[in-house]
Amino acid sequence: MFETLPSNFFNLLVSKERDIYIKALFAIRKAMRQDLYLTRDDLAKRIAISLEDDIKNASLEDDGKFESEDLSSISNKALYIIRKLRDYGWINIDFNAKNSFEEYVAVPSYSTQAINFLYGLTNDAEQEYNSLVYSTYAALKMADSDNNDYYDALMSAYKNTDKINETLANLYYGIRSIEQRIAEHIEINDVVSIHFNEYLSKLHDQYYHPYKTFDSIERFRNPIMKLIRNWRNNATIRKKLLQSAKEKNPNKKGDALYEMITHMFDYVYQAYDDIEDKMDIIDKKINDYTSATIDKMKHLVNMDESYKGKLMSLVKTLNDNKGHEDEICDMIVDSTILQLQEYASKEGLYSKREVQISPDLPPIEIIIEEKIGDDVDEIFDKIAQGYNTNKIKEFILSRAEGRKEVSIQDIKIETDEDFILSILAMLRGDEKELPFKVEFDEGYLHVKNYLVPNIKFIVKEGKK
Repeated sequence: MFETLPSNFFNLLVSKERDIYIKALFAIRKAMRQDLYLTRDDLAKRIAISLEDDIKNASLEDDGKFESEDLSSISNKALYIIRKLRDYGWINIDFNAKNSFEEYVAVPSYSTQAINFLYGLTNDAEQEYNSLVYSTYAALKMADSDNNDYYDALMSAYKNTDKINETLANLYYGIRSIEQRIAEHIEINDVVSIHFNEYLSKLHDQYYHPYKTFDSIERFRNPIMKLIRNWRNNATIRKKLLQSAKEKNPNKKGDALYEMITHMFDYVYQAYDDIEDKMDIIDKKINDYTSATIDKMKHLVNMDESYKGKLMSLVKTLNDNKGHEDEICDMIVDSTILQLQEYASKEGLYSKREVQISPDLPPIEIIIEEKIGDDVDEIFDKIAQGYNTNKIKEFILSRAEGRKEVSIQDIKIETDEDFILSILAMLRGDEKELPFKVEFDEGYLHVKNYLVPNIKFIVKEGKK
């Protein structure tokens, strides 16, 4: 390669004004498609018009190889750019045989390939997809139907299949690369830009979508394999292939031609035999990537407005600016007000009293008095008289207000007496003489200042 290229060919790409020179090469690329005879003066005018805003303020003095000259006008700068492209070997300038005073521009083939490669890396390049799978099938099918041009069809299928393998590899490794880049970014705008501008436009829509739709691998895979298998097993077709191969490759011997044709058969057939497994791997990778990217976007959107997200941004800034941590911390301290915040609630307004025991005081003597049976009976008689069955019955029925069911919340406990009657009604709910029964649900409820079981009272039919 380096024997073909000029020794300073790539120096142009590392110069200070390389952006201008590359745009000039793109202007040459466009001009070549319009005119076969391109003069130096005509090219200078095209460069001056297309790069006017770029070269107006450019110094074009990025090395000392060119003599100082008048670069005050845009036209002179355009001519200077042409001379620089010539001296670096990107273009040649020769004279017309009929008119020695007319200079013409010629572009070597290696330069054309390099210019096309650089142009393909830009966003302006239109990445038009060629229907590789369909083209392979169409070439084989036409040759098979016409019983002719087998060699050209097989060669076309071989080249297209090699291109398909290349695109599938670029698709898979491209997704992996983008997946890693997204994982390393913590800015939502960067993640969205990479996903839409690089994954969707340059990988998914460019390659994956065609293989799943109009250039369907699933649709044309079996017909292509069938044609290749039939040709390989047909002695007449193999004979025609060898004859055509000899005509187009006169320097190759019969054995070499036979091996070449066999290799093309095997390559195309094996590629389509394995292509479904490759697509399964790519499908899984795309599903994993899409899921991970969506989760990443959700996380960044939620995190961006949270205190945790702000702190992570500060930590990232400190990590990206190692050696300046003290200055950044000083800026954070000067521009950030940190305060302790506490919240009050009804549960938090009570502070438990700390009981202090003085070691000097003697322990209190606990006296246990034995209660006789008459005293205990007297206490229960007083409770029974105050909260007898009739009072419990009247309390529940009055709160039910004619309803068949009433919950503990509907009881509307207002006083301690209401609370006591509610608890007694719950405890005695299984007594037959009471006109209601009790059903228990899970948990407890806060009613006013009381914590009560989650129950409801059900009025019995015909009982009042």
